[in-house]
Amino acid sequence: MNKQILGVGVVIIVLTAIGLEISYREIISYGFSLMLITVGLAAFFGTLALPGSVDPDGTFRERSVRLSITATLVVVYIVYFGTTVFWKEELSTLEEQMISTLTTLLAIVLPF
Repeated sequence: MNKQILGVGVVIIVLTAIGLEISYREIISYGFSLMLITVGLAAFFGTLALPGSVDPDGTFRERSVRLSITATLVVVYIVYFGTTVFWKEELSTLEEQMISTLTTLLAIVLPF
């Protein structure tokens, strides 16, 4: 297994754990949102930094950028879905709509 991929996975898990702890203890009111943003950024830049994603002239390859966007959406969806469904006893209307919207967005983005 590539060490860089393993490193990105570890960073995402650590950021998720920190965000959940901040949200649970209510240290700051936007802890859950901050967790999703940092996980998304770590997933995007982590997958964009994979070997072979840069052309010899220093530009990013189109397929690498597409992969990074797709991977980011999938990771954020999994983290959001997992934390809202398994950590909360009851989902609000907004959370149900977010899950529905993210599911539709993933269904559109994944084939491309």
